[in-house]
Amino acid sequence: ACGGAGNTVSSTAPADSTSTDSTSAAAPAADAVVLRVNMSESADSNKSLAMEEVKAEIEKNTEGRVTVEIHNNGELGTFQDDIEAISGGANIVSGTSPSAYSDYGSKDLTGLDLMMALRSYDECDKLNQSDLFKELCKPLESTSNLKILGVNWGNMPRCILSNKSINSVADLKGKIIRVPLAPYVSFFTRLGCTTQSMTLADTYTALQQGTIDACEFGYDTLYNNSMYEVAKYCYVSEHTYAPSMWCMSAKLFDSLSAEDQQVVLDAFYNGGKSFEKMNQDNQAEYRQKM
Repeated sequence: ACGGAGNTVSSTAPADSTSTDSTSAAAPAADAVVLRVNMSESADSNKSLAMEEVKAEIEKNTEGRVTVEIHNNGELGTFQDDIEAISGGANIVSGTSPSAYSDYGSKDLTGLDLMMALRSYDECDKLNQSDLFKELCKPLESTSNLKILGVNWGNMPRCILSNKSINSVADLKGKIIRVPLAPYVSFFTRLGCTTQSMTLADTYTALQQGTIDACEFGYDTLYNNSMYEVAKYCYVSEHTYAPSMWCMSAKLFDSLSAEDQQVVLDAFYNGGKSFEKMNQDNQAEYRQKM
């Protein structure tokens, strides 16, 4: 439970829970609950591959009572759109950084995105199982209809890609850097940077045109989006593992049987473990490519 099991995919379920075989899934029931998972990543990304395992596990273990649709490349909107829709009762499942939920009843979630706060996949798992995390998530459910499914989806550690060499904190001063959320803004502002917010697609063009000097993402995102073509210096800061925190409508979750609720929770936990293992296995490869 504290992430000390190496690469073994475990479950939060009681000891007598049945194991799952992600290679098969039951046929959807006529009145199945449909969960539409929205993610910005492409279908061949580690996150999407892990979500395919989540889909298979849920559909098999609920015998088709719950089915999962996976929407890639942000087909259903941005994570801000998703959270608003989920709060209103939509059957969307979305995952993003914990601080994105801070305005929905739990301001202290911002602390989970502080740079250097989480330094390994094990620490992401420990956070997921902690009483602290459970307490931070309770207000989201009671005030905003957001049921948190887990936060143990640690991404590849983020680093800084720049069009100028960075060898020290002093070299960051004056740089214009693309960042996603408030904790990143605070961190890089304190380091002397000017921050900009923009989409992933716009970041490539901004680097190419010199509108910004740098961006920060995980190795996989930098490589798969060809950012190295327009900025050749990579500072290996690994300042955060930026775990994705997944949520769905609390009312929709409560409409499931207790058995099916546990299946959904277990599947997202196991999917996170699988995602982290993929990232561990791929990280050296991406660093070599970069």
